Amino acid sequence: MTKQADSYQIARAVRPLRDLVDDLSNWYVRRSRRRFSKNDSAADQASAYATLHYVLIRMSQLLAPWSPFVADKIYRGLTEGMDLATSVHLTDWPEAGEVNQALLDQMATTRTIVTAGLAERASAGIKVRQPLSSLVYNGLELSDGLLGIAAEEVNVKSVLRGEAAGEGTVVLDTTMTHELKLEGIMRDVVRQVQNVRKGAGLAVDDRIVLTLVPEDANGELMQAIQLYDDVIKAETLADELNLDGVGGEQCKINGEMLAIRVEKK
Repeated sequence: MTKQADSYQIARAVRPLRDLVDDLSNWYVRRSRRRFSKNDSAADQASAYATLHYVLIRMSQLLAPWSPFVADKIYRGLTEGMDLATSVHLTDWPEAGEVNQALLDQMATTRTIVTAGLAERASAGIKVRQPLSSLVYNGLELSDGLLGIAAEEVNVKSVLRGEAAGEGTVVLDTTMTHELKLEGIMRDVVRQVQNVRKGAGLAVDDRIVLTLVPEDANGELMQAIQLYDDVIKAETLADELNLDGVGGEQCKINGEMLAIRVEKK
């Protein structure tokens, strides 16, 4: 941005900021939702917020020459009560630090894998909530951490580097096992419970007592709930999970009716 701004190439100068906003909102914030709201580590939660705060302040500084009033409004809101300059226009232009190009290339590969994997899912007509066994990609060798990120995003059990059709392409194993199907059903249950929580006006950190009453006590829906009861409780912040009693809102999952009732703890 600095180089283009110094050359009065305004359109080119603001383009990286647009890309940064997209990366921040559609990648960092989205991937950090669990760190923000369902984090057992106070230190990690604080770190996630500190990183977001730092980036937003730098973004307000980068935005200041082009949108002075909006940038200053954002900056003042972020720094109120802190021992910092009272206006973004009283701060120095940020200086770029050392860039780890190797890490940037690996993250770019990770995101390419994710995009290609999700496209393969769409082509096969398999929803993202349904776990699959594996994905094989052809590209840079990635760390275990980045492979884990790709696996989470595409919702596969493992991501492996191997001989795919070509550079940047992926091969998705769409074989469906009974265990994978049950896990997919569980994820649908979690989604429906979250909708009920939202409809009830609960805060994101409110603990609940959850009641789930499937129409068929011996069906796959009940099997999934019983097999993944701990996961359902963790994902929905339920201190208790009851499988009988009077249900509440009705929904259909995997062709079976399910009654859902949530009570604030």
